[in-house]
Amino acid sequence: MEEQSAVAQLYESLRKACGATVWSRAEHLAKTSTVDAKRTHNDEIEVKVTTRGGMVCPVVVLAPSHGDWSCDCASEDPVCVHSATAAIAIHASLQDHDDVPSLVVPTAKVGYRLSRQGSSLAIRRVLVRPKQEQPLKGRLAQVTRNGQSDEIAVSQADLAVDVVLGPLTAGKIPRQLMTRLLGALKNCVDVTLDGKRVKLADAQPVLRVSVEDHAEGFRVVAMQDNNISEVLENGAVLRGDELCAVGELDLSARDIEELRKGRIFGFGDVADLVGRVLPALKSRLPLDVRSKVLPSAVSMVPRLVLTTEFDGDALSVLPTIVYGDPPAARVDGGKLHYLGGALPLRNEIKEKRLTTILREQLDLQPGIPERYYGLGALHAAERLRRFDVGTVEGSGLDACFVTSELEPVFEDDSSDLGFSFVSQDGNTRRTASPQAVIRAWQRNEQLVPLLEGGWAPLPQAVVDRCGHLLMDLLAAKEENKGLPTAALPDLARLYEALNAPPPPSFERLRELAEDFEGLQDAPLPEDLTAILRDYQRQGVNWLAFLSESNLGGMLADDMGLGKTVQALCVLRGPTLVVAPASVMHNWVAEIERFRPGLTINVF
Repeated sequence: MEEQSAVAQLYESLRKACGATVWSRAEHLAKTSTVDAKRTHNDEIEVKVTTRGGMVCPVVVLAPSHGDWSCDCASEDPVCVHSATAAIAIHASLQDHDDVPSLVVPTAKVGYRLSRQGSSLAIRRVLVRPKQEQPLKGRLAQVTRNGQSDEIAVSQADLAVDVVLGPLTAGKIPRQLMTRLLGALKNCVDVTLDGKRVKLADAQPVLRVSVEDHAEGFRVVAMQDNNISEVLENGAVLRGDELCAVGELDLSARDIEELRKGRIFGFGDVADLVGRVLPALKSRLPLDVRSKVLPSAVSMVPRLVLTTEFDGDALSVLPTIVYGDPPAARVDGGKLHYLGGALPLRNEIKEKRLTTILREQLDLQPGIPERYYGLGALHAAERLRRFDVGTVEGSGLDACFVTSELEPVFEDDSSDLGFSFVSQDGNTRRTASPQAVIRAWQRNEQLVPLLEGGWAPLPQAVVDRCGHLLMDLLAAKEENKGLPTAALPDLARLYEALNAPPPPSFERLRELAEDFEGLQDAPLPEDLTAILRDYQRQGVNWLAFLSESNLGGMLADDMGLGKTVQALCVLRGPTLVVAPASVMHNWVAEIERFRPGLTINVF
């Protein structure tokens, strides 16, 4: 009764100290597992829990008289699931049977016998008893289901090996299982190779990297590790007295092939080699530096530098990640470019953190320039002024301000547009080109960039009234590298829309554009032998007027009505006639007939 009372008190103590989730799992284990126990000489109870799958949990020791308990597991919970399971099971057993269950001592353990089969590594499992070994037939899970679990001591490591092997009971180890299997066997006690105990080690690559001096810089080459004494074809190697799997290389097949051949890094690539390539290789492969001139890298903290400039109509921002102050190296396209001074040891984790900050706070990426227009530029400038993670350089932010609204100001007459947009603040005069005004209007922006820097509000009333007309004139000017004569009527309409008198250059076209009543008769050439009909005389007058006005035109009479002779009547000076070959001889014949005074060259 005293023992039952002490166990009950310990049971209550464990239940109060145990988390609800852990206690629920323990109740399930106590119902579905085999619980064996024995009393020790100091009235403690040693408990072993074996799950249905044959897994033996760590040994739990309960000390009811002292209200204490212990478990071999590494759990950091106040009460582990094994201790809770043991307390629940022992408490129930004392209530039902007035005694603890007896402890069954296993008579066999699992051993692992590795051997060479040709140039491959093979395995077989055995049951080791005091005086004999016998093959383990089938999986451990099958053995425990056949009622032999009480005879075999099955550890967590044994079950891990069983899971890796799957249906394989003996024979050559498949290459794809080698790393996992040798990793699981590291935790097993009885492992031999060809009858001798063998040490098992973590997977190791078979290559080593060497850095050597070269005439053009440095040569990085990969060779087989000299410490490897034997390579087995299914993915295991012997390094002295250690057996391990061939480690997977975190390198592409192309990189491995290049390293085997040897890769040359020029002196200009020394920063990337020392700061990034060698640290990355060292984390994957053993590294030997045999170079006598390769400098060592210095630990530096990467930082952000944002270079700004105002280049006509936009704020340009170029973010970069650099090392050192002044910069010793710059990250560009994933590579570290040496700028001078000490060589930095690259910190890619910090670089990624800076990249994340840059993206989240400014929506920028290192090495990629960004341009901002109008309000977007002013907002970007404000964010940059508040940005305290990096350094903002350049004069771009100085040009990010807003002046008074633009007004059209007319200049001296020319064949060009003859006016610009001006923003006047006191005695300070700033200008914007008509092209900049139209670009801002087309982009639906509220601000126009000024030639001297800064922005002015878009003259909305002006562009709403004549924006399309101005846009057409600018397009005609750009196409012709100047405003063509044919555009002068549109220019006059633009001036009228802006409440300004038409430019003087428009006067020569006024006859055509305003109150047109007819064309004056053009003089006919003295050597003309033809007598023109009325419609032909009108055509000659039209062509002559266009020519004198520097305008182009088209004569589109029907076939046979004398277009050639009309054209011949307005020729003045050297003239190039471009015609299909089929009518070239007709042109020659009509020139000789109607304008015998002209000199002809046929090409």
